Amino acid sequence: MGIPGGGVIAPDFTLFPKYCGGCYQAGDSAAVVSRGLGAHSVPVRFMNPAELVAVELSPQVSAGL
Repeated sequence: MGIPGGGVIAPDFTLFPKYCGGCYQAGDSAAVVSRGLGAHSVPVRFMNPAELVAVELSPQVSAGL
């Protein structure tokens, strides 16, 4: 379930999850979080459309090469 600006409840019933969908970066690490395709315990997707994410990975090119 979502509201404009973020999610309301996560599949583990956590309220207002920090990572509810999108791209996140912390230092040298990056994560892509999908909102998912289905419904969890409650079969309702209110203001939270299903999505399928395709991520293309490519090698990082060093400046010295």
